[in-house]
Order: sequence, then C-alpha cells, then structure tokens
Amino acid sequence: MSSVRRRAPPTSTVAAEIPDPVRTSSGPSTQISTARLCLAATPAVDVITGAAGWARGRCRNRAGPAALRSPPTPSNCSDHVRGARALNGSDLLADAFGRIRDEVRDAVAELDEEQLALRVDGTANSIGWLVWHLTRVQDDHVADVAGLEQVWTAGGFADRFALALPVTSIGYGHTTEEVDAVRVADPALLVGYHEAVHDQTVRYLATLTDGDFDRVVDERWEPPVTLGVRLISVVSDDLQHVGQAAFLRGIIERRQS
Repeated sequence: MSSVRRRAPPTSTVAAEIPDPVRTSSGPSTQISTARLCLAATPAVDVITGAAGWARGRCRNRAGPAALRSPPTPSNCSDHVRGARALNGSDLLADAFGRIRDEVRDAVAELDEEQLALRVDGTANSIGWLVWHLTRVQDDHVADVAGLEQVWTAGGFADRFALALPVTSIGYGHTTEEVDAVRVADPALLVGYHEAVHDQTVRYLATLTDGDFDRVVDERWEPPVTLGVRLISVVSDDLQHVGQAAFLRGIIERRQS
C-alpha cells in the first residue's frame, strides 16, 4: 500500500504538519496543530512472548527501565492472544491501537487540570489537547470507514467535555486560542473517551479480513486512499501525538523533582 504525502505552508500560529492522507469533515487536511516536541520521555518496555500455547503477548513494564520484568506469561500479561493461529492485518492493527491506548493512560495519569493545560513555551500544544486531538482523529476516521456514529456524540462525550468548540471539531487547523479552549479537569475523562474509542475501533477491526484493506475509502487523493492506508495513517498520527504528550509529561516531572 502506498500513499502520497502532501505538505502545505501552515497558517495557524501553532506548529503545523501534514500526516499521511487523512479525512476531515470538510475534505483532505491541509494542516494539523502539533507541539514542536517530538520525543518520548520514558519508552515503554514491550516483550514478545515465546511461551508455549501463546501466539503473542504484550506486557508493559510499569516499574520503569531500572526494574525490567521477566518475559510475560498468561498470568502477568493482560494483552495476549490465546492460540497459535497466524496473525492477520486486523490483529496487527489491534495491537498497534492497544499500544496507543496504553501510552495515553500513562501520559495523563494523575495530572491535574493545570498540568494537562500547560503549554511549556506558551505556544506548544498541551498534553490535554494532544490526547483529545489524537482521540478525536481516531474516532472520526474509524467511524467514517466503519459507517458508525462517532463515540464523541453517541457516547455523550461532547456534552461531558463541554468545550467551547464546534461539536465536529477534531483539532485540525486549530489556532492557539482553540488549543487553549481544550481544558480538561480530570484525566479520567480523557482516558474514558479514549477507551471508548479504542473499544469501537477494535470491534470494527474484528469484522475485517485482509482483503478488506484494499477497499478505496477516499478518491480525493492520488493514488486513492484505501482502508489499510487510512487506518495506518491514524496509527501514525496517534503515535506521534502520544509521544509528544509523553515528552511533555517528562518535562513536568523534571520541573517537580
């Protein structure tokens, strides 16, 4: 699968970049507001198990790099797949989205409203905005290709967040004032929304076969965007932003130490 990357000069006062072709409600994206900080502060430790009877498994080391755990087993790994069948495209995508979910939890855990809204140089995006935006993109794009209502509205999250933004907003082209408008008092709300979007995502992935990924879902690009490319572009965008959020969390923690 291949796609065409297109970049346009940013018009927002916030840092801008163009991911692989992704859909917005008004057409192909020409801008995305992102932090100028792109490195993860503390990488997760992921281990692929070779234990008999388990096709794959993923355990995250919550103790940090100084205390690496032993290879995962069914008793200590929550994200495993029983059986020995070969992995397919849906399995790999579900694993990728699961890793994003884990990083989202870690990025926002126990932060308060001011920490979630902090813009380290006054203009960089906040952790709260980054996690809200990456989740809105995943929700919007997956719902579109799956023919489903977005969790944002179907699950009542638009009302619970109560942001002073259009209900259709997903963060593309946000001005610095709109980034400021994304304030969240409790990280549990960000996690809850992402968990709900993740659940809808993996339920949809479970319905797909490898042949489905060649289906064209957007003809406005050359070459036309297939389902596989669209989903991979969401994974790429999510990973970039959750990494930025992790980096920002590292700055916050260092300032407190």
